[in-house]
Amino acid sequence: MGRGAFSGCTSLSSAVLPDGLEEIGEKLFEGCWSLKSLTVPNSVKSVGICAFQYSGIKSITLPDSVKSVGRGAFYECSLESITVPGSVESIGDGAFEECSLLKSVSLADGLRSIGECAFRYCTGLESITLPDTIKYLGSGAFSSCSLKEAAIPAGVTSVEDYLFADCYLKRIAIPDGVTSIGESAFPGCKNLESVSIPDSVTSIGEDAFFGCDSLDSITLPAGVTSVGDDAFYACDLLKSITFRGRRYTDKDALNKAVKESGVSKAYIWF
Repeated sequence: MGRGAFSGCTSLSSAVLPDGLEEIGEKLFEGCWSLKSLTVPNSVKSVGICAFQYSGIKSITLPDSVKSVGRGAFYECSLESITVPGSVESIGDGAFEECSLLKSVSLADGLRSIGECAFRYCTGLESITLPDTIKYLGSGAFSSCSLKEAAIPAGVTSVEDYLFADCYLKRIAIPDGVTSIGESAFPGCKNLESVSIPDSVTSIGEDAFFGCDSLDSITLPAGVTSVGDDAFYACDLLKSITFRGRRYTDKDALNKAVKESGVSKAYIWF
C-alpha cells in the first residue's frame, strides 16, 4: 500500500489488512478520525512512520511478528491502551507522543530501546513497567507524563536529557552502571522526595533536578566530578548535600557550585 493511502479519510470506520502484509506503511491511516480499532495480521513486521497519527484508533493488538514501531506511529491519536509484544525491539521517536488518553502500556521483555519523546505528553499515563532488556531510553521519552512510578532498567548506562521532566515521581532509583545524569533529566518533578545515585555516576547535568520542591537531601557519590549549573536550582526544601568523594580539592569550590545553582540554603558535608 502506498504512502498515505488512506490519509485524511475521516469517515473511514473499519479496515481489513490483507494476510501477507509486512508493513503498515508511512501515514497509511493518518487523520482517520472514525477508525477506532484494527486487527493487524501476523505477517506484519513493522508499523511505519506516522502510520496512525491524528487517527481515532483506541485499541490495537500488535502480533508477535512486529519488530519495530516507527517514529510518530501513533502520534496524537486516541489510544487508551497498548500492549507491545516481546518481538518488538525498538519504539521510535515520538511513537506515542501526545496520546493524552493513554492510560495503560504493557511492554514485554525483548524491547531494547525507546526513542526520544516516545511517550511525551501522555498525560493520562501514571505508571509504567520498563523491562530489564531495555538498554536505551531516549531524551524526553517520558517528559510531561503523569508518571508516579517508574524504575530505570539495569542495562541503561545514561539518564538522557529531559527523560522524566515534569512528571509526578515520588522517588527514583538510578541503577548501578549509569555514568551520567543529563541536562534537565528530572526538572519540575515537584513530588520527588528521594533520589538514589549510584557510585558509577560521574556527571550531573545542568538543571538536572531544577524545581524538585520536595527533595530535602541528596548524596553525591565519590566518582562525581561534574555538577552542572542550576542542577538543584529552586529545590526549596533542599537543606543538605552529602558528597562522599575528594575529587573537588576544597569545600569552597563545591559550595560555590551549589550556590551558583541557586540552592543557597544548602550545607555541604564531606
